[in-house]
Amino acid sequence: RSVSGVVTMQAKRYQETTSFNLNEIEGEIHHCIRLNKELQCYVLATTRSLDEQADDRLTKISNETGLDIVVLDHRINELSDLFCLCVTFWDSISSFDPIKRLEPEFHDWAKAHSQTPDVKERMREIEKRVKNLIASYRSVRAAAANKLEERFGEKPTNRFFSYNINLNKSVRRRSVEKAVLEWWRDTDKEAACLEGEEGTGKSWAAALAIRNISDMSNALVIWLDSSAWCEISNLREVLRSGFEAIEPFNPSRTEKLVEKSLSRWKEPILIVCDGVNEKDAINAANKMLNDYMNVNSNADISHIRLLFTSRLLAKITAYDKRTWSGVKRIPVQEYYDNEFSDALRIFDDQIRMEDIPQNIKLYMKIPRYFGVCLKMRKRLGTLSNISKEIILWEDLKTRIDETDIQIRIKLGWGSEEDAEDVLSMLAQNAIEADGTQRADKE
Repeated sequence: RSVSGVVTMQAKRYQETTSFNLNEIEGEIHHCIRLNKELQCYVLATTRSLDEQADDRLTKISNETGLDIVVLDHRINELSDLFCLCVTFWDSISSFDPIKRLEPEFHDWAKAHSQTPDVKERMREIEKRVKNLIASYRSVRAAAANKLEERFGEKPTNRFFSYNINLNKSVRRRSVEKAVLEWWRDTDKEAACLEGEEGTGKSWAAALAIRNISDMSNALVIWLDSSAWCEISNLREVLRSGFEAIEPFNPSRTEKLVEKSLSRWKEPILIVCDGVNEKDAINAANKMLNDYMNVNSNADISHIRLLFTSRLLAKITAYDKRTWSGVKRIPVQEYYDNEFSDALRIFDDQIRMEDIPQNIKLYMKIPRYFGVCLKMRKRLGTLSNISKEIILWEDLKTRIDETDIQIRIKLGWGSEEDAEDVLSMLAQNAIEADGTQRADKE
């Protein structure tokens, strides 16, 4: 085994007429796991190639245990994996005493063979195969970080998001970041929730905290919009959903990554479940929290932390106060004065604080309406002609314009010019639903 204890290598010598003893190999793998709880990778070096039955069995064991299993085999009439690895990394293995005693000519022979086209081609094949088999925490964390950059608008992507987050041009919420950092360092609180009224920028605040808190920079972060987790009821499912998003083109590794997270890795994993108040996500969150506590009481999964975002929980009908009692609540409010000043400097440094009407400033300090006010100022040339009604009307049109295209088609929304007709239709539906008048059409 390796010095760190995370890799174990076992050699098996078989005659060509000898069949694999799969039960023996499986027993030895589980024996190694029992001896070393930190084991991450099991390397099996054989003098024969694996048949399909052996390969399927080892894949199943890998998925069930979360252990990476790499086979280095010998192929008839071909260069063996071990031969290619040895001559390619000769400088590394020559430090072992038995190798040191070899004649210098042997070193030259190994170096010459490492440069042949056949060995180089085989090494490329081995590297590709091993990378696909080994799912290290570091490599998965890097893949997750790449997805975060796409989600946060830091890297171009073709993925559709129900709402955009663009951290390239954003306002730091330092009070929220401070509270999130305190929670992250508090090992007694496995879950936290950024909670605030509509439009206060909870999702952006969560994204900014992840990006700017150095303590989180080494964590594997899984970000899930509400549509990706609103029907999930347990921790295993939410991990599965996250890894499917991180590695969409490698579904065969998903189950192994889930098992690794629960039983192999002890490095930090942060799961962000955005939008508790959306769809039926509150019920999913209730079940997920209960499941998390149950799993954590039977096995140590304290390295996995949950971060939710939500409107005020107490105002959500299905909110379970008992379930959420152990969750740290972090308030997200409108911009503080210093944050509001930062927003003006970043997005429109031509606006002076004293030129903003007091009644409009109250709305501009709400992050969602800040952008609406800037858009209306550009259109009207001043903030003085803007009213509360105009702000709310423009915000509503923007929301519909940014929603899923199928919903827009169903509503008959082609552009903002359709706003009045769409709202009239919605109002008509509101008073005629179930044959009962529930609102005045006007």
